[in-house]
Amino acid sequence: MRDIYHDELDDIGKRILEMTHLVAVAMERGTQALLDANLVLAEQVIADDRRIDALRTDLEERTFQLIAQQQPVATLAIEDLIAELKKEYTIAIVTHNMQQAARASDNTAFFNLEESGKPGRLVEIGATETIFTKPTEKATEDYVSGRFG
Repeated sequence: MRDIYHDELDDIGKRILEMTHLVAVAMERGTQALLDANLVLAEQVIADDRRIDALRTDLEERTFQLIAQQQPVATLAIEDLIAELKKEYTIAIVTHNMQQAARASDNTAFFNLEESGKPGRLVEIGATETIFTKPTEKATEDYVSGRFG
């Protein structure tokens, strides 16, 4: 089990280095596009930024999963704390971890970005059980079922 953990950790480290390189290249290209007023290059930089964002999201999810697998007691303790606090307070959690969202929340709102750099929009809001089992919006169903996102 520890070998799998270390292999995954090594892979995450390699992907972080890859992302760092992509960001450095994008910054250079973005600066060049600005200096040359090169719209085509600027559009390529924007497209590359979307790939970098997707890589970052994937790395965050993989890292959180890896931590959760190594610290299941800590995850449960956090969720227990949330359960206690929500009796007295309103708690808003922003997460990409669908399993944790389903376990820890009473109500769920699904927001979606139409395009990077544009404001997101509220797609659906409701009881967590409904959102995860019988959403009314196709975009919500696609996301919670893992068909996109």
